[in-house]
Amino acid sequence: MNRTRLRRKPGADELASIMTDADDTMRTIISETVASAKNGAIKESGRTVCPQSVSVKGPLGRFRRSIDLAACPSDSGGTFHTHVSPGELRTPTNSLPDMANVVYGLIDVSVVAGTRSADVIVAADDDRAMVEAFENAVGERFGNPRSLFQAIKEGRINPPAARERVRTQMSELVSTTSTGYTDLEPEIEGVPAANWAAPSVSGSDESFAGQAAPLYHDPESVDAAASKLSEVADGSKLTSLVVSTTVGTVVGGVIDRLIFGD
Repeated sequence: MNRTRLRRKPGADELASIMTDADDTMRTIISETVASAKNGAIKESGRTVCPQSVSVKGPLGRFRRSIDLAACPSDSGGTFHTHVSPGELRTPTNSLPDMANVVYGLIDVSVVAGTRSADVIVAADDDRAMVEAFENAVGERFGNPRSLFQAIKEGRINPPAARERVRTQMSELVSTTSTGYTDLEPEIEGVPAANWAAPSVSGSDESFAGQAAPLYHDPESVDAAASKLSEVADGSKLTSLVVSTTVGTVVGGVIDRLIFGD
């Protein structure tokens, strides 16, 4: 089937190049995630990069399978974050919700950092074509991240399978780069298996150490989080907060706070 060939948004592509060269930042957030696992309180880590000043902002809040990241004052910016299973800390993949953060305009670049590779998705220069390609690949019209999240919650889409279709349909926007931080891997190997967060099915590391991956959090809590989102967002644009998460499109931190009280 013929498809529209997507082109990378020039500014976003430039920002992605800067971010994938930021070894210190990626090493730091991996180390922060491993340290939290060693302490028995696993949390994602991440940073926001604002393109105009190329400034790096720390996280506003860290949770078991999500992170709240500050927005840039005058542009979309990009985010680094980690995932929280051993495999994803080595060779991560942007989850379907991670991709949606870029597709629906919350950020221009999403980089998931790992010791062996970093996975990158970059915004297209044609927003409408990007959304159309994403929704065609997933198989449903959403219009905004909240509708996507509702579809996942209701079981209408299979996140891992949909993610792979998106990567094929939007291949011009997706890339994987080598990192080479294997000196950090002994720290990962030294963490007890019980200290890792079981991976969400939106990521690629479906199971580890004999643990089955859960689907999603309790639907009632997801509903509450989705309602809470309307208090801080105007349509799909967050006014003061970007959430980069493997759990929920733009409500991951809210979900974890509702469920775990973090």
